[in-house]
Amino acid sequence: MSRELALLLLFCAAAAAAASVVAWHEAAHGALARRLAAVGRGGGEPGEPPAPATAVRRRWFPRLPSRREPGVPSAVAVQLRQAGLQLRPEEYRGLVAALAAALGLLGLLRLGVLGALLGAGLGAAAPRIWLRGRSASRRRAFAEQLSDALSLMSNALRSGHSFLQAAELCGEELPEPAGGEWRRVLQETRVNIPLEDALANLLNRVGGDDLDLLVTAVMIQRQVGGNLAEVLDRIAETLRQRVRLRGEVRALTAQGRLSGLIVGALPVALLVLVSVINPGYLGPLLSTSLGRVLLAVAAVFEVIGGLLIRRMVNVEF
Repeated sequence: MSRELALLLLFCAAAAAAASVVAWHEAAHGALARRLAAVGRGGGEPGEPPAPATAVRRRWFPRLPSRREPGVPSAVAVQLRQAGLQLRPEEYRGLVAALAAALGLLGLLRLGVLGALLGAGLGAAAPRIWLRGRSASRRRAFAEQLSDALSLMSNALRSGHSFLQAAELCGEELPEPAGGEWRRVLQETRVNIPLEDALANLLNRVGGDDLDLLVTAVMIQRQVGGNLAEVLDRIAETLRQRVRLRGEVRALTAQGRLSGLIVGALPVALLVLVSVINPGYLGPLLSTSLGRVLLAVAAVFEVIGGLLIRRMVNVEF
């Protein structure tokens, strides 16, 4: 019991140290990025144009590792925006570290060191998978509502309204997530953010080629002019055809996706069923080192098989 307690304390200390290092790194890097951005905007000597942030970084911090440009969000920050979560990257990483520590502790108490590794790996991977799925579903919902938003904008522009008034109509008439995103665009323009920057922020939050078409069309129209309502009608028709084609592809690949789900869930369901019907039958598999290694290998191959099936039935277009 004393050995398990010592391992438990060591594991908790390591998890707390990792979470602290992650939080400190995020805070320090964010403060440094803001400082470099401010210096870049301020320029160098009097009368000189503002220097780029990369040049300032090389001049003032020649040994600083260049991981990304100041002001450019990280991949985690982009996924959090696309998922619609009001979390900072350091908060998200802290939650992931806490979940990994909790599941690793549970696995350590139940199955030993191997259980701790499996639990920690599951706690670190599950939030990422959930975040990726949530952001993908939100982008898909926004893409399905985008054709309706374009039709509303086109009708509003033909009736004499401006683009911002058309966007306000979309924010009032459309449900989430499209309505909330267009309302946020309006809020940004009301605090003196240019429309081009507000649309770029919308594209960063939502992403997708469909929205990129709209943002590009609006920016070109504001620069060179033209009939924006007609352009939006054509884009809306293109998006409707893409949504219809996407639905047909999902219908054709439904059998493969269902087969992958059944094949992936069958070993786990069989393991649970046998453990309920005859618990002693799985004793050698759970109590011996060789059995635990075989379970870990089976879990790895299960994940690889599921990813391969998902790759085969996932059609990108």
